[in-house]
Amino acid sequence: MWVMQEGRAIGSWQSQGWESAENVAARDPRDQRTIEWNPGQPNGGVLPTWGGQSQEDSGNRVACVWFDAWDRHPPEPPDVYCRPSDLIATYRQGAGDRLTCQLEWQLVPLGSYGHGVDLLLSSQTELLDARPAVTVSTHLHVASVWTARGDTHKDELSRWTRVSFGRPVHVYAAMLVRLPGAYSYVEVVHPMDSYTEGTAAVGQSQIECFESPTPSVRSRVRFFGDALEKGVIRRARWRCAWVPREDDEYFAAVTYADLLRRALPLTT
Repeated sequence: MWVMQEGRAIGSWQSQGWESAENVAARDPRDQRTIEWNPGQPNGGVLPTWGGQSQEDSGNRVACVWFDAWDRHPPEPPDVYCRPSDLIATYRQGAGDRLTCQLEWQLVPLGSYGHGVDLLLSSQTELLDARPAVTVSTHLHVASVWTARGDTHKDELSRWTRVSFGRPVHVYAAMLVRLPGAYSYVEVVHPMDSYTEGTAAVGQSQIECFESPTPSVRSRVRFFGDALEKGVIRRARWRCAWVPREDDEYFAAVTYADLLRRALPLTT
């Protein structure tokens, strides 16, 4: 279902899997709904293509991943493999941090209303005491941005609140970005996984809107960060989706509820 092309993987929702650039290019450009990711540059994010139009030169970046440990020891080239709809990259332990990090991307069909991508983050260490924090960040040019809080005991979102320029939001479960055009971007995190809803490090995650040079938003979600014991595998869930602008608040709530109902896998 997929092949690496010059170090990049291309995923298509039409086939519910990761596939070759040749197969994607052979389609009618108006029907293309694809996403591209370079495992060798996880901080470069994923690049969606809608109707044959890539976002590579737009300045938009979605799901840029970086483990704090990589500041000290840059990751080695990952081991990459695929299952029917999953693309998995494993970054082996560095000499100093002895940390194994794994990123698993899943293409998520959201009924007839949208296209989603799940990111399952995993970390494991051989050290007796480690704090392997990771950041998932997104930068988009926007028309407006809204956030809602979640509840660990419910799969519902609170009332949506608009994000003002220059006033960061630190506690949230979902972000709704109204993009120029017919689509809205949704980003949700599980309230049990991230520091957006926790108490230990609220403030490490945030959403901030900028007015110049063009209206834009930058989200920064922090996962892990507290003590991790040797041999323990820690996992977290993150999701983004593109939904129609009309009724986007409803679709965002459905996207969030669906993520909460999905259990973490015991293994990869």
